[in-house]
Amino acid sequence: MPVGIGLMLVLGVWAGGRAEASNEPAVDAELVGDWVLHTVVDTVVRDESLAMVLARSGVHAPDSLANLIAHAGVIPSGSIVEMRGVVNDTLPWPSGVRVRRGTAPEIVANRETTGGTWDISLHEYKWRMETLSIAGEILPGDSLIDALRRAQPELAATYQVGLADGLGRIFGARIGDQLSGGTASKPARFALLVEQEVALNSPGTFRLGRIRAAGLRTDKGAIKAILFPDPSGRLVYYDQDGVRYVQSRGTLPVANAAVSSRFSLRRAHPILGTVRPHSGTDYAAPLGMPVKSALPGTVTFAGTRGGYGQLVIVRHSGGWESRYGHLSRIAPTTRVGQWVNTGQLIGLVGESGLATGPHLHFELRYNGVAVDPQMQRVGASVPEFVRNDSRVQWGSVREATLNMLDPLLSDSITAPMPGDE
Repeated sequence: MPVGIGLMLVLGVWAGGRAEASNEPAVDAELVGDWVLHTVVDTVVRDESLAMVLARSGVHAPDSLANLIAHAGVIPSGSIVEMRGVVNDTLPWPSGVRVRRGTAPEIVANRETTGGTWDISLHEYKWRMETLSIAGEILPGDSLIDALRRAQPELAATYQVGLADGLGRIFGARIGDQLSGGTASKPARFALLVEQEVALNSPGTFRLGRIRAAGLRTDKGAIKAILFPDPSGRLVYYDQDGVRYVQSRGTLPVANAAVSSRFSLRRAHPILGTVRPHSGTDYAAPLGMPVKSALPGTVTFAGTRGGYGQLVIVRHSGGWESRYGHLSRIAPTTRVGQWVNTGQLIGLVGESGLATGPHLHFELRYNGVAVDPQMQRVGASVPEFVRNDSRVQWGSVREATLNMLDPLLSDSITAPMPGDE
């Protein structure tokens, strides 16, 4: 790879109008050597300026950058802002910003060197909406991200991580019912129908959108999800029987990590040697693994505290609070008073404080009292069904979607499995 191109990829800038990020508001992280490639996707809402969006994501000198971008064109509400760059101690973040303005030309800002000036350009594409079908086997010991990487190795890591995370968000606790500990013990199969926009005037340029439908098939049966409007018109996921999927447990703070120590009122401390309560769950993970917020909320602490080492505390609604300890690094966008979404990068796994090795110490507290994170259902609700006045439309969407999804799920993995319809 030529040096110039390699630098652009590592720093996370965009070249030739190609962006490697999803168009759903989210935060993703991709490991690049010892660094983390940090991607933030946000939206300019009504009565909000571009500078406010940039500041919310921790961009340095957001007003100056917003003014530079605004010289290239008007930034209306609804514009999607993608920010990308590596997280380390020397490079400014981000090194690339892209503003998608509906049918108007996209505005791209790149800088390639430390403290370098911004290069602003316009890119206009003619897009065609398609449906991308992705399917593959989940082999014993595989996680969802393992299976996605094998099924679609050509996709950028940001997309692979985003799609695996999307599957987890859609199915929620049912993933655990199907895959013990997040990994397969027997051969299984997954399938996805994903929105894909292809640039007609730039071969090879594309962007992925929402997951339109998803399926997971194991020896325990098959589960499926279909995107459909709820009574308010918001697009949500329903199963094949018209029951809405509700995410009630948030997300795991470290993807596919094994539990190394559980919540306990009496545990022999591995360093101090005394018997004392263990107020959280420890997840064994490699040094530098991304740590994400388990639930949406406001950062109330980001720094060093005693045996926790580097610690982040997030306050959630309803009296809930989550804690993330022994971090090796706190993300530059994780600041006191900052709002974080479910799944947003807040730091990296480490061994700071009283720790015997790299792991995440995760706590969940209710009204100040530590509770077992693995036993809680935060925000659980009763099942919701497709409304009767939407049943005809639902039937048509369901039939068309399953006609595409079922053949992807039915490819033989070992033998026919129960639970398929």
